[in-house]
Amino acid sequence: MAAVHYGQACPMSPLWYGDAISRPFHLMEYGPEKQAALDDFIARRITAEDVLGHNTLAPDWTNFAPAERLAINHPWISRYASSALRFFDHGIKMCNTISTQDHEIYGDDRSPMLFRIGSGNAGYTGIFKVLCERYIHLHNDIFSIGMVRNMSRHSQVALLADVIQVALTQEPHNEDMAIGEGWCERVCPVFNDHSILCGPASNPAGLEAGLPMEKALQTMVLRGCEQVSNRLLLYPNGNGSSSFFKKHQLWSSAGIDTSNAKWTKGTGLSPHAALQKAAGRGVYMMPDRATYLMAKDGGLIPTMKVYVEGGQDLINPCSALVNKLVDTPASRAAAIFARWLGTTEAQEIIRCYGKDRPYAKPLYTVATQGEFEDAERLAGKL
Repeated sequence: MAAVHYGQACPMSPLWYGDAISRPFHLMEYGPEKQAALDDFIARRITAEDVLGHNTLAPDWTNFAPAERLAINHPWISRYASSALRFFDHGIKMCNTISTQDHEIYGDDRSPMLFRIGSGNAGYTGIFKVLCERYIHLHNDIFSIGMVRNMSRHSQVALLADVIQVALTQEPHNEDMAIGEGWCERVCPVFNDHSILCGPASNPAGLEAGLPMEKALQTMVLRGCEQVSNRLLLYPNGNGSSSFFKKHQLWSSAGIDTSNAKWTKGTGLSPHAALQKAAGRGVYMMPDRATYLMAKDGGLIPTMKVYVEGGQDLINPCSALVNKLVDTPASRAAAIFARWLGTTEAQEIIRCYGKDRPYAKPLYTVATQGEFEDAERLAGKL
């Protein structure tokens, strides 16, 4: 097999469908180098905000009503504190705004809304609906809870702005950064999702059973460059979500430089939409397990199979975050709910979630469990 520099284009090489834009600053492993870059970045932004009146000349936001989608660098968002999270730019329009609207209301929508939570892709699986409805029932169904959907990082931005009072996110590095900025608190871990590698049952890359993720990715890139008669496509979401960044981390771990690769193509699709499109085109993808099982159970991806799963690098932990600087009835009630998510009752709901669906497989592992049991694994089975 000829040597290939993974960052270079090659004839009929695989297209990794997703966001081709590389942001080394955002993809750095969290540590002294990234912290130094962040400190410098924040310092320059804070200076600009002072000129706009962020501190002594701060405007009165009492009667301000945010639009349904609000730019992440809008000064209203930082009225409690500033955060470097507001200035990440991925070149994707929807990645530069947050939603401020309820996408769902859990409980009786005629009941007063006690607080709002925010999540990204996990919100679509229904896990938070089940958890919230159980919590509401424990309190005699006297209130409702709103769900505002944004990708993980933007759920943190929504938390910064007090659009939501609990953020349920899956980006530990960005969570640590927000905690370091002084305004964010991680209340508890909630569950673990898991990245997998799936693809067509025909397996055009010839992936061997039991390959680790790094080797599988290297194999697909190399074979895609050599087999010009069989164009392999790798198709992840490219919407700046936690799955998007997990994909970049896995490429980096595999020693594959995508910064100048010609076989990437941006789509901006959500993980769920990208998975369905991947199935329709007979290509590979790295979704999370929960998204895959929801689509599989729904009969949307009948020809897809799981080739790689398992390992510490593929675990995507979800945590409950609150804004320490906000003290309102809603924020206090939300903090109590966030703590409940770590209780035995809530964790048992998570442990069983998905087992009543057609394939009878749990979507997540609980906060204290990293890997699935052998009987719960998908590779070679689904």
